[in-house]
Amino acid sequence: MKRSALATVLLTVTMVATSSCGLTTGAADKGSGQGVTDTQIKIGTTNPLTGPVAASCKPVSDGALAWFDYVNNHGGINGRKIVDQVLDDGFNAPEALSNARQFVSDGDLAVFGGCGSVQPPAILPELAKNGIPYLFPYASAPALEAAGYKRLFLIFPSYGHQLAGLIKTAMHEHGPGSVWFANAQIPGSDQTERQVRQAVQDAGGTYLGGETTIVGTSDYTPLVLKMKAAHPDYVVLSQGAPDAARIVQTMAAQNALPTKRILGQANLATAPFVGSVGDIANGRVLTVSPVELATSQAAASCRQAFAKASPPLTAEGYSLFGCGTAQIMTEALKEAGKNLTRERLVQVLRSWQQKTASPIFPAVTFGASGNLGVTRMILVEIQNGQLAGQGELAVVP
Repeated sequence: MKRSALATVLLTVTMVATSSCGLTTGAADKGSGQGVTDTQIKIGTTNPLTGPVAASCKPVSDGALAWFDYVNNHGGINGRKIVDQVLDDGFNAPEALSNARQFVSDGDLAVFGGCGSVQPPAILPELAKNGIPYLFPYASAPALEAAGYKRLFLIFPSYGHQLAGLIKTAMHEHGPGSVWFANAQIPGSDQTERQVRQAVQDAGGTYLGGETTIVGTSDYTPLVLKMKAAHPDYVVLSQGAPDAARIVQTMAAQNALPTKRILGQANLATAPFVGSVGDIANGRVLTVSPVELATSQAAASCRQAFAKASPPLTAEGYSLFGCGTAQIMTEALKEAGKNLTRERLVQVLRSWQQKTASPIFPAVTFGASGNLGVTRMILVEIQNGQLAGQGELAVVP
């Protein structure tokens, strides 16, 4: 098994004693109690540490590891340590599948976190076959939201849902208009396009069409010239942060900025985007964030953890997502108690109704069968080179 950039963090975790209950999931109930000893809880993370989205995605796993380490350094709970094995997948589905098989072979309790929308659809069948919970990836894969696997738990609404909610809000605030859409080619991108088209029509706008792009494209001039010829009021971007930044930079260079707003999903509410576009974005970009902003009081605990990390981490959208999901993971493990099994962990998550599991996320609700726990996000505008919150936004009806 090929491994690259292996990162391990140990966390002492105290658990409240409670009885262990089985849960029928429809998947194999192999390995109840696997990944758990008297001293350790083993989980696995597959994440792009190299490749075209590494600059964006590595902070997700770094943020999670920083929180685990921070808790460990404050004494942990009950002598158990979390061992989070982070393996590089390079934003590559076959490599992610190879990593997932390694986690199965190692008998990990769960697969946790990660970043990127290409990998999750590839690894889900392997995890479902072996009854392994899959928890909280930073990924937009509509097939995941529709998956029937009862050990899959998401807190990141799909890009289509994010953009539909954003379009509705933008056209209410700034008036209906024409829309051109630049849509990255990832699993489910066709569904994202349908949701954007429908949202534009529902809001009284005109859908001009657009183009599907390849992740990592170096020159967006041809795309922007097509966009400019359409004279849109709004440009909608479903892109990773580096690609979105290159598109916006090219729009400015070609005098092709839209007359009203650039609308983008959560990747635009991050340092790799905001830092790259500079003053171009001021007052022009409206986006959403799954987490509270880095300067908020809600992010204070993550900022403390990042300051203690080696090297210290910057608090921004991607790293905060990792920290927040690690906080949710820690809360679930605490509630699962000392008799920790996969079944007990799933049962705890299913019991959550408006649960405040992390200060930087909205309250989490999974219930008996839902796999999307968060349906609201933070509405964000870029002002003076900084993210400015504009309230909460419902992104899933």
